[in-house]
Amino acid sequence: MEKPLREALSLLIGNAYLQMSGQTVAIPFLRGKPGAGKTYSITNLCQKYNWGFMSTHFAVKPIEETGGIPQFKKINLNGEECIGTVWSIPDLIVSLHDLCSNHDFNLWLLDDAHLLSPIHMTLMYELLTERSIRGHKLPDNLALCLAGNTSNKAGAKTLFSAIVNRLIFMDIYTPFQHWKEDFAVPNNINPTVVSFLQYETNSRYFHEEEKTDKPWGSPRSWTNLANMIDGLIKLNYKLTSQDILYLAEGHVGDGASEFTTYWEIYSKFDFNNILYQIYNNQYNLKDLPNYEKYVLTMGLTKYYINKICGNDENQQKQQSSKKYYNTAFAKFLIILLKTYEDLSLLSLRECWIHEKELKKKFMQPLFDEIFKIDKEAVPYLRKFIKEVQKGD
Repeated sequence: MEKPLREALSLLIGNAYLQMSGQTVAIPFLRGKPGAGKTYSITNLCQKYNWGFMSTHFAVKPIEETGGIPQFKKINLNGEECIGTVWSIPDLIVSLHDLCSNHDFNLWLLDDAHLLSPIHMTLMYELLTERSIRGHKLPDNLALCLAGNTSNKAGAKTLFSAIVNRLIFMDIYTPFQHWKEDFAVPNNINPTVVSFLQYETNSRYFHEEEKTDKPWGSPRSWTNLANMIDGLIKLNYKLTSQDILYLAEGHVGDGASEFTTYWEIYSKFDFNNILYQIYNNQYNLKDLPNYEKYVLTMGLTKYYINKICGNDENQQKQQSSKKYYNTAFAKFLIILLKTYEDLSLLSLRECWIHEKELKKKFMQPLFDEIFKIDKEAVPYLRKFIKEVQKGD
């Protein structure tokens, strides 16, 4: 059974509290396809709760770093003095004690646990059974969790049965909407990528079956593509359609062609000029194909959000600017509300998600402007509010 990553993390946090309270519970092993955002989400959750956090690629750490090294010492055996050995304190133990001395609650993520070798599994067995490494105890205010993948394609190895019996396997998947709300919006991921994946027929590319012979779509690979496009644009690269196709094929494989087509449509719209035409009642949506109407709606909505949430040092200029953008976008929404209701609800929901995740209140002035321009839009807005309440 799989759960959405967001829901599984809620249970993981509860388990961590139980570990730190001294209760005997199984250690969580968060499992899912590569690129699902497991590590990022756990890191982000610890930051949210102000927990101490450390992530270790335990399976690929040199054994000397995880288990320490033997050192000589003199011992007495049967009345005779001879040379024995003692294990040094592993660097990991020192780092964990330093971490836990600065926070009340702490989480240690042992990442890529599917790659554990037999020698690392012997250390893992001691960790799970005794909460120690080579006899050196973990701090009491530290909880453990594992993360990794499940398939042979990801290099998954068979765990010892005694280890399996001490774990709770939490199999997860990442819904697009959760990725968008929890990651893409707060991190301002390229809107072309996000809105492309949101379109129903493109959603199949969001997290595909993993492959070893070619790139494939995952939350990670789409994020990396978005970051590279944004980074090159900031470096003043003039990206052509062929450039976008080349980059997309190298990141996400099968979805590259459709994404490039979407990027071409998105790029041809001059959102600043379109909003100006709408403000002056000069723009007509009717001639656009339905797919392009969707692209325009998502692009114009993101453009409006960026403008309305931007910071301007000149307060008077900022107020004047926001008034203009609210009026122009309100007129756009009124057109959608009366003619393309599904797109209007999609646009409003986009605004609501950004308001919630960015913690910037801007929808009420927009609603006020809509009421002022056209009171007949009120029933449509009420429907949107009901849709939001039902969805959340």
